[in-house]
Amino acid sequence: MTAMHKGFRRNPDGSWTCVAESTIEGPKGRMRVTPGTTFAPGLKLMGVDLAALLDALTRTKSVEY
Repeated sequence: MTAMHKGFRRNPDGSWTCVAESTIEGPKGRMRVTPGTTFAPGLKLMGVDLAALLDALTRTKSVEY
């Protein structure tokens, strides 16, 4: 089964790919992500490891930075 979270799909290697234009509220502001963008574990955007954040969001309803 493929993990999904609001416009993202989790890949077998642990990375996440955006499948629909998405906006993520991060600690440093909004991050717009376009379809096709892939985030590997450890890769940070505006100081946020998005793969780890999406992993956490699939396990809980909210996450703290």
